[in-house]
Amino acid sequence: MEFLQEIHDDVVKRKRTGTDPETGKETSMLLGTVGADDKTYILPHHDPETRKRITPRSAMDKFDKALSSGELTGYDSVEEAEDELHAIRQRVLAKLPKKKRRRR
Repeated sequence: MEFLQEIHDDVVKRKRTGTDPETGKETSMLLGTVGADDKTYILPHHDPETRKRITPRSAMDKFDKALSSGELTGYDSVEEAEDELHAIRQRVLAKLPKKKRRRR
């Protein structure tokens, strides 16, 4: 989680967010799951440099060092990874500043 939080914080700080093509909402990581070596990993699918979605293979290549070093956790099942993905999204969103409501 800490690794992903650092990526999120960096993308937001540098104002390199993108748009989720499915929802049209702003995204800092566009997290998704990728299976490899009998494990399922949670990886960002947003490239902050191009501000576009990248493929699962590109995400694996981009984060190869973090995967090899164990910096990113591999889960034993897709279900376990999806549950953690949901929890990560909630924790990251909870840290975002609240938008001010406009008065009418």
